[in-house]
Amino acid sequence: MKPFGQVVTIAFTFLLPLPVLADDDKMSISGERLAISVADEVKADADKAKAIKDYQVLSRIQREIQGYIGGLNESANVEVVITSFRLRGGVSGFFGMSGDDVIDAKVTIRDKGKQTGHFVVNADNGRSGRTQPPTRRVVRLVQEFGQKFGAMLSLSQGKMPFFPGQMMIPGR
Repeated sequence: MKPFGQVVTIAFTFLLPLPVLADDDKMSISGERLAISVADEVKADADKAKAIKDYQVLSRIQREIQGYIGGLNESANVEVVITSFRLRGGVSGFFGMSGDDVIDAKVTIRDKGKQTGHFVVNADNGRSGRTQPPTRRVVRLVQEFGQKFGAMLSLSQGKMPFFPGQMMIPGR
């Protein structure tokens, strides 16, 4: 005769995650030649800090400006500090009723520990994208930031900025 019931033992193993580092971990990115961080004043504003994290602003900026850094000496490092950030939200962002989305940053270039360049990048979307969702506005804003970064980086190194596309020379 078969037994009516069997006792089954089930063991559960709980894997606890490693302790989470401070929330600051998404407010800076450091690589071999590029460091991007957010100024304390911007971090202190919970809405701005949340938007920077939610829309991955720092990693987008990193991808946008990485190529420009390749033109520097191999020993050069670039530090970008976001000093101002504004992303319109809600209905005002959708219809463009409350001004521009903005990213401002201070950029410092060091080569072998010596500062070789310093400039400020101010990017805004000029109230464009009135009917675009926040993610698309962030992408456009970061693209403009990258273009201005590239131009300012070239000028800070004594070079003429490179603008892709055809250059029209009058009279030719």
